[in-house]
Amino acid sequence: MTKRILRIIVITFVSLPLMAQERDDLGRMQTLIERMAYQEALDWADSCRLLGEEALCLKAKAQSELGRLSEAIATYRTIINVAPLNPTVYRLEAELHISMQDYKAATEALRSGYERTSDISTGYSLAKLLVHLGQDSAAMAVTDQILRQDSVAPVIRLRAKSLKTLHRPQKAIELLENQLRRDSTDFLSLIDLASLYAQLGEIRLMEKATARYLKIDSLNTSLLLLHAEAMMLLQEADSALQDYECVIRQGNMPTAFKDLFYCGLAFYKAERWGQAEAFFSRADAAAYEQNYMAKYYYAMCAFRQEQWAEAEKRMANALELIQPKTDRLTEVHTILGRCIAEQGRTENAISHLRYAMEYDRGNSEACLLLGQCFERMGNRSGAIHMYRLVVDKERYSSAQTDAEAFRRLAEARTRLSLIGPEEEEEENL
Repeated sequence: MTKRILRIIVITFVSLPLMAQERDDLGRMQTLIERMAYQEALDWADSCRLLGEEALCLKAKAQSELGRLSEAIATYRTIINVAPLNPTVYRLEAELHISMQDYKAATEALRSGYERTSDISTGYSLAKLLVHLGQDSAAMAVTDQILRQDSVAPVIRLRAKSLKTLHRPQKAIELLENQLRRDSTDFLSLIDLASLYAQLGEIRLMEKATARYLKIDSLNTSLLLLHAEAMMLLQEADSALQDYECVIRQGNMPTAFKDLFYCGLAFYKAERWGQAEAFFSRADAAAYEQNYMAKYYYAMCAFRQEQWAEAEKRMANALELIQPKTDRLTEVHTILGRCIAEQGRTENAISHLRYAMEYDRGNSEACLLLGQCFERMGNRSGAIHMYRLVVDKERYSSAQTDAEAFRRLAEARTRLSLIGPEEEEEENL
């Protein structure tokens, strides 16, 4: 018994200095890596014969930083052989495979790691990679296994994303609603849920869900933008504008096309043309491809401010995106006709206005503008004919029912009364 105790004491006294030396050597290696002296760190590890798990992890990091990815992967495989229950190593190996675009090897590393360790983070990384690769059914199997271990919010959101991709949005909604019943403060799940509501046209549910959370966190930018979007879709631009202004006051300018466009539209409906113009300009720049509506409203902001030359240029850009024989043509040609007429190019304006009427014979705004152009050209009979067309179309309009139609009616009648007594008398029949 005494000999055994003495042996333990001897081993302990011999081992302690060695362990202390190894810690010092590892510390030196860590310091070299922190200083980005990666080759020195590798040389130091070799000279000290550092072969433990921690040293090998540092070695793999230095190798990967030097771009020697294959060597780093081999080092991680060595670690796994020594310590197969360390889940972090599997994830680090997978990251290197991904950087080399070897997604099959990355998937195998993560799957092996999850099967051996049951580590939720490794399983989540595997499911996330499968979703990225478009293998949502396989990802569903992994997330199902993880959720049997624990209800983890990121895994729930990832599973909902797969359900959406697999055209099962209602199941995704149920999953996220259950998560929010467990944790009402999980705003990331709420964002996904609100987006799903929007996809299914459940805008009122989208509005209620985001409004409920905003009572808890009234300055949450992501939810303010979602709530504003819901308000715009519900035709409640004034409420949306309050949300957008709250976001802007915080210095968190929207960046996504959809948010920029709706923000511009909210300002536009409030007749704040300058601010609307800035957001439509940004929306146009942020669009994935040429977007007619962004260009149209960007042009309309200049039009509303009577910047005729700028409005003409912008609207011409919008015109290029319109398909032939569509309803938008009549409106755009009408706007162009007005812009050009205001700049004194009457014949060019008449050409656009004729195009507008070709696409819509009942376009009374184009008729009114054509009448004005004909007057300028001295075409009295042409002007009378156009004004009468306006009167015939808008004779039952009132300021209460349609302010714009009533404006056209009043202007046409005024012009007819000024052209001559015969026309005025015939107009009043």
